[in-house]
Amino acid sequence: MRSKQYYVEFVGQHGAGKTRTIHEIVNRDMLAPYAAVYPQQLQRSRVHFACSVPLLLVLHIRHVWFVGRFLLQYAKWNWINYHAAARHLIKMVVLHPYYESRFDFDIWMKDDMLHLLPRIEFQDGVEVIAVFRKYFNHFAYRYNGVVYIELPYDVMMQRFEQRFRARDPKRKENRTPVYERAFQQNKLLKQVLTEQTLVPVLVIDGTHDVSDNAQQVVAFIRTHIYGN
Repeated sequence: MRSKQYYVEFVGQHGAGKTRTIHEIVNRDMLAPYAAVYPQQLQRSRVHFACSVPLLLVLHIRHVWFVGRFLLQYAKWNWINYHAAARHLIKMVVLHPYYESRFDFDIWMKDDMLHLLPRIEFQDGVEVIAVFRKYFNHFAYRYNGVVYIELPYDVMMQRFEQRFRARDPKRKENRTPVYERAFQQNKLLKQVLTEQTLVPVLVIDGTHDVSDNAQQVVAFIRTHIYGN
C-alpha cells in the first residue's frame, strides 16, 4: 500500500465533461509516475464490500449521522432526496475508506458528494449557500483538491437533449427539473468553493476541448498536491 493517497473531486454542471476529463487524464497516464485511477477501474468484490459495510458504518458513524441529519433538517421529503441523494451520500462516507485500504494508488479522481448536493430540493426558507458551506466544511478533510467545471445553461440543455434523445420520454421529463435546479444551485456551490481556503480549487470551462482541460487539471494537481 502506498504511504499517501490523494483525492480530487470533480464537480460542476451536468454534461460539463467531468467524466471525460477524468478518463482523459487516467487513460493517457498524464500524471505519471503517479498512479492515478477512477473508481470504475477498481474491481471491488460485492461480497467483500457488503461484509465490510457494517464495520465501516460504525467507524464512520459521525459522518453518517451528519449526512442523515443534514437531509432531515434541510431537504424536502421526496424520492430524489431520500432515495438517490441519501443512498449515494451515505455510501460515499464508507466507500472512501474502503477504497483507500483495499487498493493501491497515488491519486483518485471522481465526481462524488459535492456533485450530488446541487440536485437536492431544499425546504422552503433554507439558505442554500449556507448549508452548502456547512456540508463542505464538514467533509473538507476528505479532499486534496476540487475541480469545478462550468457550463452555460444553453450548452447544458443542448447536451441534455442529446443525452436523452433515445431514452424514455418520461425519464427525460422527470430529469429536466433536476437539471434546472442543479444548474442554479451549482452556481452557489461554486461560490462556496472559490471563497473557502481549506482546499485548493481549479475552475475550468466545460465548452473547451477535453484535452486542454485535462492539461489544466494535471498542472493543478502537480502544483497544488505534489508541489512540482
